[in-house]
Amino acid sequence: MIEIIGKSVKITGQKQFILNWLGNKYLESKQQFSDYDFSKVKTVIEPFSGGLGFSRFLYEDKDLKNINYVFYDADEELINFYKHLQKIDIDKFVKKYDKINDYFKKNFFFKKDKIGRDFLYGKKIRKYIEDGKIKDKYLEYLVNNNYLIQQRTFNKIASKTNLYWNDLIKKATFINEKIEDVDFSKYDKKTTLIYLDPPYGTFKGEYKKEKIPDIMYEKMLELFETFPCLLVHEENEKIEKLFKKYKFFQFDKIYKLKKITKQQIVYANKKFKSLVKKKNI
Repeated sequence: MIEIIGKSVKITGQKQFILNWLGNKYLESKQQFSDYDFSKVKTVIEPFSGGLGFSRFLYEDKDLKNINYVFYDADEELINFYKHLQKIDIDKFVKKYDKINDYFKKNFFFKKDKIGRDFLYGKKIRKYIEDGKIKDKYLEYLVNNNYLIQQRTFNKIASKTNLYWNDLIKKATFINEKIEDVDFSKYDKKTTLIYLDPPYGTFKGEYKKEKIPDIMYEKMLELFETFPCLLVHEENEKIEKLFKKYKFFQFDKIYKLKKITKQQIVYANKKFKSLVKKKNI
């Protein structure tokens, strides 16, 4: 059954995570799955970890703080960044980051937009990084990700004044491995929920566009046959063909910065619907 969600997902800044990530799966999940009971889930796996959005929703909003969270990703730098955070005092690390952020605001100020955000010179920030001004490679990774890769060159989003989920990072397991190489057989097939948020067709990183059906989607189809699974993706002809029988519902997602709306489709199998029930309101 396809359920059309009448209200759109609006991406707005509230609680902040240490990494800015385009898309904001945390707010999406909060909007779409607040009425569902996840209490029977014992392990959550995100094979495309990114900003841990879905798991952050379960951890914070569903108060699932005593289950296992496992994050895989093909991006070695990303996984090493999370592992580094597990070893250090994150608050002290973020204070160093915010000092850099304050320096950017003071020296690279560009303009204020119509709603008062402080836009900064991206080219000057890039040169600052390339000149080796940031001595800590993990601080450099954070600055590069939040300002340049994620295209967030304005101060109010890039600064970290209301940081959450540090404890989730400390408790979770992070593994640098591609989804096709992961041995999922070691996880319980009844109580492990796999959340799939794969790269979109425009992705130009580790997974090239032409390889997606062969090395990723076939693996995801295999997981849909064996584990409770959720797959969230924007409208895509290839995915629609492969996962058509699993279509669950769809919703409109507003990208506020780009001023565009895209349709997102959620796919779920019977194993997910048996494990996770919608509450009667």
